[in-house]
Amino acid sequence: MTGKKDGLPNVVWIVLDACRMGRMSLYGYGRRTTPVLEKISRDSTVFESAITNAPWTCPSTPCMLTGKYASQHGIFVYSDKIKTGTTTITDVLKERGYVTGSIDAPWVHAMGLHRGFDHNDLENLVSILPKGNTPPESKIDTGLYQKWPFNVCYHFLSRLGLAEDYNLRRRKRVIRKIKDLSGDKPFFLLVWMLDTHLPYIPQRKYQRFNSKKRFFLSAEGGIYKNWNRRIRRQNAGEKQFSDEEIEVLNDLYDSSVYFSDHQIGEMIGTLEDMGILDDTLMVVTADHGENIGDHGNMDHQMSLHETLLRVPLLIRYPHRFPRGKRIPFQVETKDIFHTLKHVTEVDNKGEGPAESYLEMIKKSRGKEYTFGEYKVPEWMMNTIKEVGIMEDVPVYRCFVRSHHFKLIRFGDGTEKLYRIDGDEVEVDPEDYPSQMKSLSAALDNWKESLDSDTKMSIKGAIERLKGKIKL
Repeated sequence: MTGKKDGLPNVVWIVLDACRMGRMSLYGYGRRTTPVLEKISRDSTVFESAITNAPWTCPSTPCMLTGKYASQHGIFVYSDKIKTGTTTITDVLKERGYVTGSIDAPWVHAMGLHRGFDHNDLENLVSILPKGNTPPESKIDTGLYQKWPFNVCYHFLSRLGLAEDYNLRRRKRVIRKIKDLSGDKPFFLLVWMLDTHLPYIPQRKYQRFNSKKRFFLSAEGGIYKNWNRRIRRQNAGEKQFSDEEIEVLNDLYDSSVYFSDHQIGEMIGTLEDMGILDDTLMVVTADHGENIGDHGNMDHQMSLHETLLRVPLLIRYPHRFPRGKRIPFQVETKDIFHTLKHVTEVDNKGEGPAESYLEMIKKSRGKEYTFGEYKVPEWMMNTIKEVGIMEDVPVYRCFVRSHHFKLIRFGDGTEKLYRIDGDEVEVDPEDYPSQMKSLSAALDNWKESLDSDTKMSIKGAIERLKGKIKL
């Protein structure tokens, strides 16, 4: 048993931004990109079909932190704010006595989801917060190397491999610091890692799968020249990246996965040195995957392909989760919320919520269908109009996924069916009438439940206002 009060574990939740499950040797990828996670998996539960509920960070992050779909929590783009009355995982854990913190989680704070975090490492964060956003209550001071201009020099040296990685050093110190701040209380730490997000620039000594001499080279004079604009135009249908550039970026991406894996190992080593590893529930996942030339796309917009939706998910906590177990059935990443809520109940000897992974494992049954949705951001729609190749692009689209098929429904009512057992292939719906019928019915029921939830939320808000204002 743990040494914590009430047996509550510490929680360290690592999110690998834009990390694609299919590029990890943990899941059978040919390159050895995740030797650390493979070793950790012997003491962990590994989910082989974890599906994110949105294909990019802005909607998918609050899905994980609230256990709700985007239409329920209300955030599709960064200008959106979480719906009033929505409970977050920090709300739950603070009620249970946890000290909460985050490091390198800019997207969480940019959307106003910093509510409930006691302590944060805000390096390189304040400058990206929209005006009017209030920073969290306090900041974790991680040492001299964080102070400008020293941090600039240290960061540069670390990228060249002449010093320990700048961000890794901060993360290890934050883990120790939040343990000191929590005292006898359990702590929750959200760690956001951006190494697998564009631009892929792993520390030099971890560039295992790319040629260093070609790091910034391409036929057009530099992979990273105007890369953000080029990505948008590529996703709008205009080819921007040469085959050579795509090859180099894929190699760099694999090196970035390898570099992230190393950093996870270092953080686990820190927990072990502190003597709290087995008292800590560790979650390793991704907010979404990545396209690197796949389906003609780059980054994580304009696509609901498996390259974006299937993500890694590993949970290490031998007290409750089976060691060395692979889970083949479907789960949704929004249910990390429900799982943490279940595990951290003071008295959870009875049956937990159906959305908890523990209950799914106990019953050897996951979700028959998984769901998600996406709205094309305004800035992407502007690029589409500027490029002028695509016509009548629906802003909204949603999906339902079974183990073998996926149905995507667009806002204009059109639909696409994909077979996903093996390579993802678009197929003619008329060739699969029974699958179309069941998937379409599941999607209809899901949409109806979202509409019902929204109506109930509005009704509840009106009830709360009664007596306070004249309606």
